[in-house]
Amino acid sequence: MEQNPTKEASKTDSGMKYSGKTLLIMLTALVLCLAAVFLYGHFTTLHTTEEILKKAEKECHIPIAEDSSLALCGSCEIGENKHLFWFTAVDNQGENRYQPMRFTEVGENEYKFRHAPKLFVCENDIAYDHYSHGIVYLVNNPDCATIVFNAGTENETSVSVDSVPFIYKYEYTTPDNTESEEIISVQFLDKNGNVVM
Repeated sequence: MEQNPTKEASKTDSGMKYSGKTLLIMLTALVLCLAAVFLYGHFTTLHTTEEILKKAEKECHIPIAEDSSLALCGSCEIGENKHLFWFTAVDNQGENRYQPMRFTEVGENEYKFRHAPKLFVCENDIAYDHYSHGIVYLVNNPDCATIVFNAGTENETSVSVDSVPFIYKYEYTTPDNTESEEIISVQFLDKNGNVVM
């Protein structure tokens, strides 16, 4: 024999449905709040070197020794309002480690963090990272006196390393000076012409 639901049973069912909807709304609100906090932290405008360093410490991929801290080596422009900053710190083995990071300039001395690449070349206190139109080199080896570029032509380009840390941007060009990726050979030489890297 089929029974009709009582008033009490109907109240209980509707109460359970209401609780489910409330829970869904609360979870959605929580997810949105967490996303807002993450996005605010990720895209906060940075005004000072201290703020940039604090953000860099959160985003860097290098292990930093407890008695060391991240330092800014320098930066260069890699596109309209786009900058590549180089940071350094000492790891637990006492070795210098390096981290390039990309920032966007959004106003005078105002930056937003964009990206910290994991894959870049670093050896013997010389590091470099590719970007869309070239390569940015960081030389922090005091023995390095010259960088020699050869793009497969008869003419070599030599750049003197005056002091370290030294940052140099090499942009890809074709003979008609239009931007194009090219294969180049690079040598880092000491004052006697010996290869450092």
